[in-house]
Amino acid sequence: MLTKIINIEDVSVENKNIGGGKFAGLVELRTLVDKYNKEFGLRINVPKSFCIPVKFFDEYEKSGKVSEDLVNEAMCCLVGLGGNVAVRSSC
Repeated sequence: MLTKIINIEDVSVENKNIGGGKFAGLVELRTLVDKYNKEFGLRINVPKSFCIPVKFFDEYEKSGKVSEDLVNEAMCCLVGLGGNVAVRSSC
């Protein structure tokens, strides 16, 4: 179970900003795609997506360190995706 990294499937439109603007846009897109898939019988997919919440970037700015737990969790996500990923960084 993820504790630091957020899976897009666990995020609603109401708390979409937990991961910043780009992630919020993906949450909105996923919501619309799900709606139209059901309404029109489509099979459009939004790729599996994860984000590191903004609060961890804030912690990094203060301490200059990334927690080992966060790195381990990120690596688990990468392995779970088969290593084929696109990364969008706000840094």
